[in-house]
Amino acid sequence: MARQPNRVNSSRLRAGQKVKKVSSKVDSGVIAGEVIGEFIDRQLIAAREKRDKLEARGVSVVTTSGALVTLQLAFAALLPKEKKVPPVAASVSIGLSMACFLIAAVFAICVNIPKRWLEADPATLAPLLGDPLWGFPALTAKRKVAKVRLEVLRQVEVGLAFKAKCLFAAFVAQLAGIASITAGAVLVLASY
Repeated sequence: MARQPNRVNSSRLRAGQKVKKVSSKVDSGVIAGEVIGEFIDRQLIAAREKRDKLEARGVSVVTTSGALVTLQLAFAALLPKEKKVPPVAASVSIGLSMACFLIAAVFAICVNIPKRWLEADPATLAPLLGDPLWGFPALTAKRKVAKVRLEVLRQVEVGLAFKAKCLFAAFVAQLAGIASITAGAVLVLASY
């Protein structure tokens, strides 16, 4: 039976690049389980870093909303003290912007709600130190650890999805508040 040549998608090759032949022998002694375990570990680290970044952005939304409400009150204080009443549309717009900033702050606080993240429990790890399991091959232990880390990663991703949705809602509310206060300011200034 004739041997089939290695088939490679030529569109992925650069000019002059040679195709590396794949060997069925283990080159470095590293087994697939170790590579998979390291990959899961890197994904877990990346998810935790993403969580920290989302929480930092949530804090910045709260801070920005507070600063914008302060600016809004300063604008109201600068208005002439005459008995002239601003247009109803301006009052509604300014009130709506305050509500939007409040909603943005609430969603941003939801981003930072402390959540218990699933981690390996020391009570469940203690039995692994016992004699029967201690002598198991390393591959068995690596597989069990990888399963635990994969479940932790799944839980973290669920929490990150919630945080990301809350952060997006906070940004939308903040943008709506900015648009509303801008419209209100224009209406008030146009009436004077």
